[in-house]
Amino acid sequence: MSYSAPHTFAVGEVATAANLNLLSNDVAALVSTTATVDTSETTTSTTYADLATVGPAQTINTGDRTAVLIMVAGILFNSGAANATFISVAVSGATTLAANDVYALRAGGAGYAANLQLQMSLVYKITGLTAGSNTFTCKYKVSAGTGTFIDRKLTVGL
Repeated sequence: MSYSAPHTFAVGEVATAANLNLLSNDVAALVSTTATVDTSETTTSTTYADLATVGPAQTINTGDRTAVLIMVAGILFNSGAANATFISVAVSGATTLAANDVYALRAGGAGYAANLQLQMSLVYKITGLTAGSNTFTCKYKVSAGTGTFIDRKLTVGL
């Protein structure tokens, strides 16, 4: 996905092929795409890390936008009762942002049974982006125990 600066048409201006191509790029940039990793994988890391199959990830040119909408989804569960399992997103490229609990999908915790599978999703806005090519990558952790992640999805929209 790429993003170009929008063209502002003047009253009476004739639309040229070049201007219409820019408009087409702008519209295409607003359409989000989804990356998926179906593989069931686990972690015992208590800090955000990659799984054996990294991602899912999306690389987009955010243009002059300083924020994007992110949707993270998957099936999450933990081997231990009351343990939490997390998916967050890190940003690299023009912007560097570490995965963190503020932007995390969280399953489990106090009151949850061991191995209780939850299919969940979370939509949130990541702000503070630098213009240019940015890669958004899912990262994973647990509070304790072994977290399992299945059918992971990441959607990024401008």
